[in-house]
Amino acid sequence: MQTATVLAAAGAFLLLATGLAKLRRPAPTADVLVALRWRFRVPAALALGAGEVVVGALVVGLGGPVGPALECLLYAAFGAYVLRGLRSAAGASCGCSGHDDTPVTALHLTVNALFAAATLAAALARPEPLLRLPAGSLVAGAVLAAVLAAVGWLAVTVHPQLVAARGALRSPAGAAPAVRSVVGEAS
Repeated sequence: MQTATVLAAAGAFLLLATGLAKLRRPAPTADVLVALRWRFRVPAALALGAGEVVVGALVVGLGGPVGPALECLLYAAFGAYVLRGLRSAAGASCGCSGHDDTPVTALHLTVNALFAAATLAAALARPEPLLRLPAGSLVAGAVLAAVLAAVGWLAVTVHPQLVAARGALRSPAGAAPAVRSVVGEAS
């Protein structure tokens, strides 16, 4: 099994997940596009989601350097947006997961940079299509790629919520009433 195939597939699986999320709920991405002064925001959000799905499917089904190169461009562009968001309004949403409450974070930037680098490396190595690997390698490669994509998804979507929850627990004044009472009783 080629490492490049797994790296490309991991990026593809994450693009498939985020693309489908945008197709299901384009409003959060459309809101991001407002900040970027794009016209036709909802159609653009839907087109972006569809593009992510197409690139993800292209990588998984066809292999070669073109799909991973497109992945690299998408992840680099997303990283540039996240960097812009980090430098401007605190708490800006990324819009990538179909939810309004997914903020841009340094970890989000790191995930995009890692996937951009991994998919660039995959493009240079001209990976085989995941679906054409022998059965044992296909299963192992698909599972490993899915795990890498899931880690990326969790880092971007769940980690910020865990950090916020931990902050609320450490700061009784900012916590919900039930949390304040429990924390107050424990003190």
